[in-house]
Amino acid sequence: MADDNFIRKIKCPACGAPLEWAEAGTSTTCAYCKVRLERNLPEKKAEDEEPEPAVFVIDQEIQQDIGRVDAQAARKASRTAGLVVGFSLLFPLALLLLILLFEPSSPVSLNPHPLLIHDPVLLIDRGEDGVNDIVAVTYDRRKENYALARLSMTDRKILWRGDGIDSSNDINVLANGERVLVTVENETQLKGYHLEDGKFLWESTLVDKLGYAKTSLSVYGNSVVTISQDFTLQVFDITTGEEIWNRRLAKYVQKFSLSGNAIILVDEVEGEGLLFVLDIADGSVKQTISPACENSEQHGWTNQLSTSSKAIISADGSTIDFIYGNSPACVERWDLLSGKLLWKSIGAEQFVSRIEDEAVLVTPEYVFFPIDELLWQASPEMENWMTFYQAEDYELEPLLAASNILVVRAKRTRGSERFELWGLDLITGNQQWTYYLGESQPFDPPGSGVGSLSDGESAWTWMQSGDEMILVTANSSPTELVTTVLDISTGKSHTMETTGFDTWNEDSYWAKPINWQGSTLWLLADQKILVIDAISGKIAYSYP
Repeated sequence: MADDNFIRKIKCPACGAPLEWAEAGTSTTCAYCKVRLERNLPEKKAEDEEPEPAVFVIDQEIQQDIGRVDAQAARKASRTAGLVVGFSLLFPLALLLLILLFEPSSPVSLNPHPLLIHDPVLLIDRGEDGVNDIVAVTYDRRKENYALARLSMTDRKILWRGDGIDSSNDINVLANGERVLVTVENETQLKGYHLEDGKFLWESTLVDKLGYAKTSLSVYGNSVVTISQDFTLQVFDITTGEEIWNRRLAKYVQKFSLSGNAIILVDEVEGEGLLFVLDIADGSVKQTISPACENSEQHGWTNQLSTSSKAIISADGSTIDFIYGNSPACVERWDLLSGKLLWKSIGAEQFVSRIEDEAVLVTPEYVFFPIDELLWQASPEMENWMTFYQAEDYELEPLLAASNILVVRAKRTRGSERFELWGLDLITGNQQWTYYLGESQPFDPPGSGVGSLSDGESAWTWMQSGDEMILVTANSSPTELVTTVLDISTGKSHTMETTGFDTWNEDSYWAKPINWQGSTLWLLADQKILVIDAISGKIAYSYP
């Protein structure tokens, strides 16, 4: 017969913890949850049989509590199971949504900058806070197309974007008036768009492909001025796109200037080079100037202007300086209003045809220009040019004159190429200081060939701020902008700021200065716009 006192191991019906209960006992308490348990004794069976297990019941009050606990546990388990199932369903959707919201190529992206910027870039004066908008050819990674767009730099918003085009090369150049944006597309299509919303306004056709000069497309007031490759000057109304007048030129004009409601250019008539001042309204001739460079020692030998002659108009548009002729060659200053010669200086045995316009520095007192390894100076007091400075194994380009110093860019031509800045005394011509730039290339012409920067390459540009020269250098490896301030009188320098920036390609990037506006540099770097405050050296704005 079984022992009435043996220990039976069971589980607490309230909490599931193990219980040890003697068969002889009629009640017990769970050591874990403190629930009191009672037993109903089973009926006795034959002595040789094992007793049926006792059936344990909890008293009524405790049973109700356990029932409530069980119900709560069931509801909690149900909610937990629901959360698990819901999370397993929603997590992939949430992850997908995050990708869509923050991936620039997504059609529902919260990233407002999916556009990549391509040249050409045009700065639009907002006239409000001094910060420009830009109009540029853009590439949308989302739509995978190119289009003209206007972008706000202050809040980095897309103000408008035009219809898609096949290639960034479809739009050659941009110019803007007060309300109208003008483009040349596919080399001969002249188009006008509303500057505020980008709506198409009109289209005209050039007689030939647009010329190569920087000023081949210009806007002045209500007139659009173009020069095509077949030497035709055309003027259009900016509001309607209608041609107002045209003029066939004798030769290709490398550039023209717009000043005082006039177009100023050099053309030839029966082999004679003349400066024409044309009324922009109707093309009538307002003034002609016919310089002649002759040397008193070489009787009967006279050089005249040509379309390749250097012609530099003063900032106020009142005078024009010519550098022209070959053996003899002349530097002359003329009054544009009266058409009278103000002064002339002669270089008897010199050739100036190889001088680039950007290599000529004109001040109220002097004209500086390089020929080979010589830097020349001309002024009203000099009947003949004089050599201002000679540097063997260097090409010299005058940059600025301030604080009685002429700052010259010097490029070494013997051995490995390197660049330096020299400070030359304006009175004596003696070299006062040198600033070494190493192999860093100039962004600015003449001789600029900078494009892609990689493997530690760098390029620099500059501006004058009073008695200081500010240099901004774009470096690769690491990718950063370095702003340096140079004292013009002493040549002493200090680095003001070094600022890193992101590029799409870690190995290399393409960079090009767009424009200096006062102390602000606009730089196109790796399909991004960077606006650098040269006073602080920091990036004030960027897009994207």
